Amino acid sequence: MAMRNGGQRNIFFNKALLLYQGVDDQEGVLLSSINLAEVALAQHDDAAATHYLTLAGRIATDDFFQHYQPRISLLYGRLALQQNSGLRLRIGCV
Repeated sequence: MAMRNGGQRNIFFNKALLLYQGVDDQEGVLLSSINLAEVALAQHDDAAATHYLTLAGRIATDDFFQHYQPRISLLYGRLALQQNSGLRLRIGCV
């Protein structure tokens, strides 16, 4: 059920991202990218999370959107912890 809900959110946020890109709404693209990164993290899809965080980070360099930087940084931290936990499990550390 959780994967299904994540998949539904992913579809919803992807549609939103495409719509915002189509009308060149940078804040909408930024928020959709953050939401997609959060869904990817919940699904342990590190590559997708990195992709969406990179997209969000590029937009957030604009002075108008810099207030999103802490949220993006927090998600990068969560990604790093998740990757580190996965590495520990793969090599048998506790």
